[in-house]
Amino acid sequence: MTKIENELKSRENDQRRALLPLLEADDIHLRLKAAIALLAVAPEQARKVLMNIRDYSLLPYSMDASLMLTSLDNGFYVPD
Repeated sequence: MTKIENELKSRENDQRRALLPLLEADDIHLRLKAAIALLAVAPEQARKVLMNIRDYSLLPYSMDASLMLTSLDNGFYVPD
């Protein structure tokens, strides 16, 4: 996933938006990874998905989403 994200980011006009359809994937892990990858280019949509995953309470995904949201809110993680 990191290689794909970096490749899309390096393309003209940062093509990470191509990952937007993955925010609606059935696979919760895929949704989580896509939301994190999209925080820099689609922060509102990505945050909404992270909040939904957090509230779904399916470990470990809900914990990962919660930690990411906390890190964003506290400024420990700044998307690039």
